[in-house]
Amino acid sequence: MTSYQKITYCIERRLLNKAFAELQEWIVSARAGAYSDQAENLQTSYRYLLDYFARNVDDPQRKVVYRKLQAGLYELADQINADVQERESVLFDYVQMRLFKQRMVGVTPAGLLRNLTDFYDGVATRRVYEETLEQLFGCFWLYDSWTDEWSGCYVNLMTQPGFGENEKSLAVTALTLNLWRRFSMEKLLLLFNSCLQADDYVRGRALVGLCFLLAKYDRRLPLYPDIDGRLQLLMEQTETMSVLKTVVSQIIRSTQTEEISQKLKNEIIPEMLKANPRLREKMNNEAFLKIEDIEEPNPEWTEFLEESGIGKKLRELTELQLEGADVYMSTFSALRSLPFFEHTSHWFMLFDKDFSDIAPLFADSDKSILSAFIKSNVLCNSDKYAFCHAIKQMPDSQRKSMQMSLNAEMEQLGEQLDGQAAAGKEIIRITNQYIQDLYRFFKLHKHRNEFDDMFAYALSLHQAHFFNVVFTEKSDRLDVATFYFVKKHYAQALDMFRELETACPTAELYQKIGYSCQQLGDLPAAMKAYERADLIAPDHVWTLKRMAVCSRLLGNTQEALRYYSCVAQLAPDDKKTLLNMGLCLLELKQYDEALNLYYKMDMEYPEDMQVCRALAWCLFVQHDHAQAEKYWTKVLDGNPAPEDYMNAAHNLFCLGNRQEAFSLYRRSRARYSSPADFRRAFMKDADNLREQGLDADDMALLFECI
Repeated sequence: MTSYQKITYCIERRLLNKAFAELQEWIVSARAGAYSDQAENLQTSYRYLLDYFARNVDDPQRKVVYRKLQAGLYELADQINADVQERESVLFDYVQMRLFKQRMVGVTPAGLLRNLTDFYDGVATRRVYEETLEQLFGCFWLYDSWTDEWSGCYVNLMTQPGFGENEKSLAVTALTLNLWRRFSMEKLLLLFNSCLQADDYVRGRALVGLCFLLAKYDRRLPLYPDIDGRLQLLMEQTETMSVLKTVVSQIIRSTQTEEISQKLKNEIIPEMLKANPRLREKMNNEAFLKIEDIEEPNPEWTEFLEESGIGKKLRELTELQLEGADVYMSTFSALRSLPFFEHTSHWFMLFDKDFSDIAPLFADSDKSILSAFIKSNVLCNSDKYAFCHAIKQMPDSQRKSMQMSLNAEMEQLGEQLDGQAAAGKEIIRITNQYIQDLYRFFKLHKHRNEFDDMFAYALSLHQAHFFNVVFTEKSDRLDVATFYFVKKHYAQALDMFRELETACPTAELYQKIGYSCQQLGDLPAAMKAYERADLIAPDHVWTLKRMAVCSRLLGNTQEALRYYSCVAQLAPDDKKTLLNMGLCLLELKQYDEALNLYYKMDMEYPEDMQVCRALAWCLFVQHDHAQAEKYWTKVLDGNPAPEDYMNAAHNLFCLGNRQEAFSLYRRSRARYSSPADFRRAFMKDADNLREQGLDADDMALLFECI
């Protein structure tokens, strides 16, 4: 741990004497003697507080003073750390800080605002405007200590008429990144003010930044009573609070992005590449080349996509996209190495088709492909810039070909997504795209390993104090818990379900608690939750099935059989339950009962390979090898798994037909990924083989023959 980390660690745990000792050592080692008096004053005040407490002196302001001392100690450590880092650090932010300050000598806040005004008045050029945007962003991002002049500049930019959405949005992001690097109560209050702005871009970005910051500094915020007051002020704005709640869900959903990207990379795209030649075979060349003339697709193509599994995966992605999930993260990730993204501000600019780097693309009359992407709101701002730079590098012929293939798709998806704006949800689109812009910065920037990743806090928002202030209604908290649950964040869902257990102890809640525990591997806790669900809503098929599964996994097969029997009475046509009952009977060595059950199932489902497989195994363990062979033959005539060949080989070996058995063993081994996997699978059957009369020597010799 660094000296700064040691001090903040001590403050968080209220070990202030140790924190002061660490601070004094750090001041010496960091050559920060200018702060010695400030540290001594804080320590003296703390000694007085401890003395009054030890002597039991009545001090009604003790808690207030104690909080102020902790806050003061935090702020002094922040200041020393900022000075040391700016002087010595090679991390990206601090290198940029040193370079930027050299470039900005003589530049004033008033001068920058005047440049913006001159641009809108037609006096300054576009190039001056774009340079001013970058300078403003840099000042608000990289200046650790804001003078009143810079604070006033931010306020004027937000409140005075005549300034545009782009500069306001960039200023909010820069302020957020500044706070992300170093806490400042004064700057945080400016961000709170921005949350109440009428401009959706300003308000949306401020609310997103606020969520992340309140989560990061959660342990520090109780030292500043004004925070709760500002949160209460936000709560009075019903529409703003609704947006804030949505933002929390959007941030949680961002954790799916990597999973979606991997699914595209490892599943969908490889499957489509494999399917492409086969799909072309189903289309004649003329139809393929003139596909835009076909009024409706050939049903065979759709059938092929469904059979290959691609259709289902694409539908899943489309549904995720309509929910607001980030499905384009991997598409343009390679383009973040372009010179355009060397400028930090460019990662966060609102898309502007007049921006100098891309304006030529929109000068031509034929620009429908770009318009489709921009109007559809499918891409976040930085993806749009990346896309435009990709288009710039294409030959004209390739651009037109791409336009033909994408226009229809983008228009259709655009209609669905543009419905959000028509329904009054424009700010929801803004916050979602901004979160995606942030995600790309923290996950794709070449110096990303030097940043404290915002999205590392995405799954801990529910633990922050602000969450309890914002989500006061049980129904709202249940919605977030359910959102975690649906997105398979079971640990977080369980945290919240446990909090709601007393307030709303429903059967459904206990079912979800049980399922979350089960997914996290805590089977005893899962079983306990399922039992409580069963008490509230007895004879629920789903609950009984889960109880049966947990009982079996816990080794209580007799209890599992009892639960499966209950399910079978409630749902007599549930084939899977009957199969599981048979497995329980086999494990309990109640072979006659298992065999009767499987024979009944075979009469009802004569072509079902699961039933056939279960019956064959049951006959095998009962030493009825001749009858078992009939069923194994039927299984092998279907679509056998590697273990089917192995089990059929066991049966043939016991029948004395060893050469055929060896042949099946070899076919089984060839279907396992490695000989070691085959051997492990074989040894799982060792107990059953011993019951058939094979000893260790027999099994060793059998392997040698294979």
